Amino acid sequence: MKRGSFYSSAEAIQALGKLLIIIISVVIIVYSLILYMGRDLDTDDIKSNILVSRLFYSNVCSSYNDDVRSYPGIVDLQKFNEINLGKCFDLIDSNIQMKYSLRDLENKVVKEVNLNKILSFDLCKIKNKNINCYFNKQYVLYFENGIRKEGIVSSTILIRHE
Repeated sequence: MKRGSFYSSAEAIQALGKLLIIIISVVIIVYSLILYMGRDLDTDDIKSNILVSRLFYSNVCSSYNDDVRSYPGIVDLQKFNEINLGKCFDLIDSNIQMKYSLRDLENKVVKEVNLNKILSFDLCKIKNKNINCYFNKQYVLYFENGIRKEGIVSSTILIRHE
């Protein structure tokens, strides 16, 4: 303000308008930050899809491979066991439990693998906020005694929240 000048009522009204805009901007920014910080992302569905994909596409897990390449979607029955899949998924001290069941097209169990047996899968039938269950079925091929056969792998993944 210059020496000898004075505030007019018009300048005071303009100052109140500017102050109101600043206050509204600050409130909107603080509200946005509170919403962002309070948001809870559920990534369990993504985790379960990644675990199922790893089973079928990783040559370390159960994907059939010869000396030349790996064949995703073809299950190697020699690799489809608890020891090999336990190494593949490394679920020691984990809150994730998995069950994979390979069945032929006549619905007969060819092989079944349970990993990280902590809880019963019967808990998936009960609605519980501490346990999420995910189910997946995948059509696969597998070799049994040198003969290529068709089958379905049913995956059940149980994720426990503490």
